[in-house]
Amino acid sequence: MYLAYLDESIDKECGLAMVGALLIQDDQFFVVEDYVGMVIENLVPINKLEKFEEFHAWELFGGHGVFEGIDEKERFEAIEALLAAVQSFEMPFVYSAVDTRAVVRQNSKCV
Repeated sequence: MYLAYLDESIDKECGLAMVGALLIQDDQFFVVEDYVGMVIENLVPINKLEKFEEFHAWELFGGHGVFEGIDEKERFEAIEALLAAVQSFEMPFVYSAVDTRAVVRQNSKCV
């Protein structure tokens, strides 16, 4: 059995919706959770840990939110570590992109 972490993003201006899911085998969940926990502890300053809820790639990449003030090199090393976990634990990533404007046009023809 797999557990899934899902995320979505919609850009109404360009009419694009994207959904992605990272699949983790249930028997690997706690090992992966421990690994990610170590990445968090090594990256996020102790005074910001209680504000940390989840990784947002744009915040980690750009140094925003709890990652503000953390050196770019450290943030990018964390990104590499997280991506290495995806590879080492052989976690499939499934995604889809939808042209929302085309969906609206198609649905309006069906009415």
